[in-house]
Amino acid sequence: MSSGFLDSMKKASQRFATTVADSGAKAMLKTDIAFLERDIKARKQQFGLDIFEIMSANPSNVTDIQQSFDDAQ
Repeated sequence: MSSGFLDSMKKASQRFATTVADSGAKAMLKTDIAFLERDIKARKQQFGLDIFEIMSANPSNVTDIQQSFDDAQ
C-alpha cells in the first residue's frame, strides 16, 4: 500500500516538475520573440530613414538603395 502511494507521489512530482519546466521554457521563448520583434521594428524604422535620405538626395540612385536594403537584412 505505501509503495503504491510513494509511486503515485513520485509520478505527481515528476508531472509538476515537467509543467514548471515547460512554463519556464514558454516564458523564455515569449521573451525571445519580444526582443526579436523589437529588433525587426528598429531595423524597419532605420531602413525607412535611410531610404528617405537617399531618395531625398537623388531618387535615381539605385545602388545606394540596394546597399541600404542589404544592410537592413
